[in-house]
Amino acid sequence: MSKTNEKIDKIAEKVIDLMKKHDNNWLNPMKNSLFNYGLPVNFESNRSYNGFNTFNLSMAIIDNNWTSNQFGTFKNWTDKGYKIIKGSKSEIVFFWTQGTSKDKDDDNKSYWFLKTYNVFNACQIEGYEIKEDKTEKTQFEILKDCEDYVSNTNAKINHGGNGAFYSPSKDIISIPLKENFISTDTSTAQECYYSTLLHELVHWTGSKNRLDRLKKTQFGSKEYAFEELVAETGSAILCSLLNVSSSPRVDHAKYLNHWIDLLEDKPRSIMTAFSQSSKAIDYLDKLQNKAEKVA
Repeated sequence: MSKTNEKIDKIAEKVIDLMKKHDNNWLNPMKNSLFNYGLPVNFESNRSYNGFNTFNLSMAIIDNNWTSNQFGTFKNWTDKGYKIIKGSKSEIVFFWTQGTSKDKDDDNKSYWFLKTYNVFNACQIEGYEIKEDKTEKTQFEILKDCEDYVSNTNAKINHGGNGAFYSPSKDIISIPLKENFISTDTSTAQECYYSTLLHELVHWTGSKNRLDRLKKTQFGSKEYAFEELVAETGSAILCSLLNVSSSPRVDHAKYLNHWIDLLEDKPRSIMTAFSQSSKAIDYLDKLQNKAEKVA
């Protein structure tokens, strides 16, 4: 058995032990635009949207990676001399308003009806200066060994936005900027960033033209849950091998427990996941220059 495999086995034992001790109340360590800028508001009046509109516009901010919580109608923006960026799609705002009508006795009768408006985010406006994010930026030490390890794979990585994910169709990893990661009760912001990056890198190894592991991974399916186990066990191992963390962290265990609850044969699933993540690491290891090779 190689030294790397011995290390992997020891790390696997520690992760499984942590999983036995901790539940699955995993905390997402990433900030998003709502954290940075607040809930959606009208850019002109600065009044907050309410009800369903708060939820709808908040989701739009996250889905589109917008860096502003300000919205306005076409008229709001153009009356101020701004132009909507060509091709921009609007979001719908709902609200109730009161009207009157005549009843059969010719008396005025009040009634409520639902109206809609289309609004655009400040990020869709030409020439509009978006309010600066005044939240304190997270800063931490850049881990050169880990950065080099990821860079040596030549994986395409998009830095920015609100979410971390690997897109098989585009073969691109997306991850928020380093300053958008926060500490948890058990991990530093630095550990959270690099473990997330390595998690997505393990997903990257599963593409059709690499290890061909991502076949039926529809969200919520058993296959999706298993792939999450592979990516997170791989991340836990890589974090230890690349000195991101001195040992597997509780955050790994909580995340793994969240997904393994969806699988029936739990003991076997976690061991099979470790087997697949070891193959992923072996694949990544072969992409390294000998100087950076994990051993």
